[in-house]
Amino acid sequence: MLRLKVLDLLKAGRAAAQVAHDVQISEQTIYIWCRQEHVDADAHRRCRPPHITAHGHWVRVSNAG
Repeated sequence: MLRLKVLDLLKAGRAAAQVAHDVQISEQTIYIWCRQEHVDADAHRRCRPPHITAHGHWVRVSNAG
C-alpha cells in the first residue's frame, strides 16, 4: 500500500525528493514505481500516461497530436 500512497502524493503535486524523504525510501524506488504505473496504465487504458519531470513532479501529457 505504500506504493499507492507514494503515487497519490506525486499525483497531488508533491516532489519525488520530498516524498522519498518523508516515507524513507529512495528516489530511485519512486521512479521505478512511477515507470511501472505508466506500464500498467497503458495496458489498461491505452492512453499516454503522466510523466515525472526532472524535479519529480507528476505531469499529464496531452493525447492530442
